[in-house]
Amino acid sequence: MSVRRPWAVSARLVAIGVAVLWLVTGGSGSASSAQAAEYGQAREAPVVVDPQTVELIEAVLDQREREVAAGEGSTSLHPDASDDVRQRWARATAGFAGVGMSVYEEELQRPVLDLTPPGLVGPDGEPVVVVEVTRHWAVEGVDPHPAADTLLLAVSTTSGTATVVHDDPLRRLGVTSSRTLWEVAEVTVERDGGVVLVGEPSRAARMREVAGLLRRAHDTISAIDPPAAYLVLVPTGADQAKEFLQTPLDVSKFVAFVSFSVDRSESWQAGPPRLVLQEGNLRRRSTTRQVAILAHELVHVDALADSGPLTPLWVHEGYADWEANSRTATARGQLEIPEAHQFRSGSVGDIVAAYDASEALFARVADLLGNDAPRRLFDEVGSARSVPGTLTHRVDEALARLGLDRATLGGTS
Repeated sequence: MSVRRPWAVSARLVAIGVAVLWLVTGGSGSASSAQAAEYGQAREAPVVVDPQTVELIEAVLDQREREVAAGEGSTSLHPDASDDVRQRWARATAGFAGVGMSVYEEELQRPVLDLTPPGLVGPDGEPVVVVEVTRHWAVEGVDPHPAADTLLLAVSTTSGTATVVHDDPLRRLGVTSSRTLWEVAEVTVERDGGVVLVGEPSRAARMREVAGLLRRAHDTISAIDPPAAYLVLVPTGADQAKEFLQTPLDVSKFVAFVSFSVDRSESWQAGPPRLVLQEGNLRRRSTTRQVAILAHELVHVDALADSGPLTPLWVHEGYADWEANSRTATARGQLEIPEAHQFRSGSVGDIVAAYDASEALFARVADLLGNDAPRRLFDEVGSARSVPGTLTHRVDEALARLGLDRATLGGTS
């Protein structure tokens, strides 16, 4: 299930480890019907921003890029921007510099539409324009290609210059800007080879322990070779995780997950993986179980680039479990394909059952076609990009290319 934001902004998949979810990243609430009606009546047709204003906004985006490169600066902000906006930008510039960027670019989404809701003005009552900006960023030595985030910025263009008034002006309509962990908290960075771990300074010692667990997890996955470089985010708890993921869903029960943005500038491309740890939940498991959980996540890290918009959760999770458990799962009797909701609702036992069923389906694929077939199935499903057809239809096509069908997979033929 893919989650799309209004205004064609980027969607984010969050694959949760022991319980994997697709999470809505569209903010903590949704627009009321009255707000939506008011907005729709006021904006019956898209309004394109004039070229002179676009030029001013592009200049302030260039300034923001320079401030990120320097690791500090606030010239891009309106003199009367709120303390929240200023603090968030200060954390952002310091955080991006601390993590280390090989790419940081902010680009106006084309065509440049005026998304300003009724009644929104600057601190001094001046008019502002709300625009959609795509932020491309890549961690030095880690990301093979940039992540693509969506920012919604309210910009004042008085006196022939542009400054950012607010970085989240459409929240009341249920549409939010993307966030990084270092935009919501002061962070420190720990490095272990190519693995970059980011969390609050109080988590530094634990992040070093996690780096060791990740090395052990890497060694347990003998049949694949997951990337040796990736970004690990360690929020202090569920509340902080919800804040930077911008989801209304309860993530407190989950242990680890892999999140990624989606770049649709040309076609569908999964952004670099971000391994997010609910460190408190992870720590309560035995060391053996922690390693197993992280091994599952590393399979996601490895397979992510070959996924697509029509890759269902049972394919993501079944393949990850099958590889992480050293391809030892067996498939007996009749099997059913779990629905997406079974991975995120019900009791813990119900969620675990969905994972077990998915792993068994991949075990059957291996029994029928050999141990290389599960990855081939994952890749075949992921190869469908911007194409017509339902998710079920595309999975059936992928099975057919491998010489299988749902009846055979389920054990009913």
